Amino acid sequence: MNQKKYNQEFKQTVVELYRSGTPVNQLSSEYGVSKLLFINGLNFILRLKGQMS
Repeated sequence: MNQKKYNQEFKQTVVELYRSGTPVNQLSSEYGVSKLLFINGLNFILRLKGQMS
């Protein structure tokens, strides 16, 4: 199975869109990422940012 790798710019863009109120369903559909993967990734990124603050 091929794993997609997402660069930092992509991750930052998605987090910013999510924080600005774009629904997960819409982001998942637009970027071709499953909702579960998307939510897990967002939670991970947001936790990291919280630890860095």
